[in-house]
Amino acid sequence: MTPEVAPKSMLYWNEELQPEISGEQWEFCCGQLAELSPNYKLRLINFKYLHRFYRIPISLKRMGLRETDECWRCGSALTSFLHIAWSCPRLKNYWSQVFVSVNQIVGRSDAPSPLLGLLGYVRDTPPAMRRLHALLLLFAKRRVAIHWGRRRVPAVRDWLADVTYGHTQLTTFWELMPAASGPRDIWDPFVSWAQGQQSQEYEGDVVSE
Repeated sequence: MTPEVAPKSMLYWNEELQPEISGEQWEFCCGQLAELSPNYKLRLINFKYLHRFYRIPISLKRMGLRETDECWRCGSALTSFLHIAWSCPRLKNYWSQVFVSVNQIVGRSDAPSPLLGLLGYVRDTPPAMRRLHALLLLFAKRRVAIHWGRRRVPAVRDWLADVTYGHTQLTTFWELMPAASGPRDIWDPFVSWAQGQQSQEYEGDVVSE
């Protein structure tokens, strides 16, 4: 994909990403939009991130919808899309914890990166684990979108609740629509991990007499 024919969204991303996203990477990220989930709302969130539909402070100020172009979380004047969705200092702990959990679930050791977290480039993940990997990250950025425009930062516990609900919703859909059913074992690593977390919490409880 040459710069002359590259989509504007990809060019905008490459103004902020280091290293820049390649044409092959961009095509992979766009190509999986319809494959991740039958839930159109999740697909739309993925689409909005890829094409940067979410408004950032500087664009809201230009539209007369905000008095300042500072980040609504940290007050920084560096309000690029990447800052608001990823690199804001108040988001660092959230994304770090998400990646720790996701790596444990899918058996990876990926460092937090916007290419993975925001664009969902999971091509380096083994095919059997790829869809789950992308879904886990999609729910993580959905939680960031829910708090868009607010000082409050997303919580990892809410992300986990979203993933658990998404798992239940998808498996129920497959039961009702067998013809649209996907490989149900894709969720097995998450279920096993969640059960292990619950077991650790139970074993760590202190009972006072």
